[in-house]
Amino acid sequence: IKGLFLDDERNPEDVNWELLGTSRKYPDNIEWIIVRTRSAFQEACETGEYTHYSFDHDIQDFRTIKKGTVIADTSFGTIYQEEDEVVEHTGYHCAKDLKDYLEMWFDDKVKMEAFYVHSKNPIGSQNIYDVLK
Repeated sequence: IKGLFLDDERNPEDVNWELLGTSRKYPDNIEWIIVRTRSAFQEACETGEYTHYSFDHDIQDFRTIKKGTVIADTSFGTIYQEEDEVVEHTGYHCAKDLKDYLEMWFDDKVKMEAFYVHSKNPIGSQNIYDVLK
């Protein structure tokens, strides 16, 4: 069994608390691939095949969108970023990405037998759980 584990600092063996949505711990037979950022999560989903996923919410993944960056091209013209803006990517964003992958590649490339939320952020955990349940 292959699993994708998203966390900015912990490893699967560090998680010794009850996981949201289940009263059990991780199965022993999962070979975890650890990713630390949203871009690494996206790349792993696109290039690997996993059946189990585990999410932290607060992954400390910040990006700066520079002033003048093209945001969109519309029929009214190009829209540019007006000021530098720091945006945070979280496990919730990754869960939404996974949901999109599952809908796009259903029964083909991306499969999900189980997901876990190991974040200690109660609101973030619930948001991730609600996206994927």
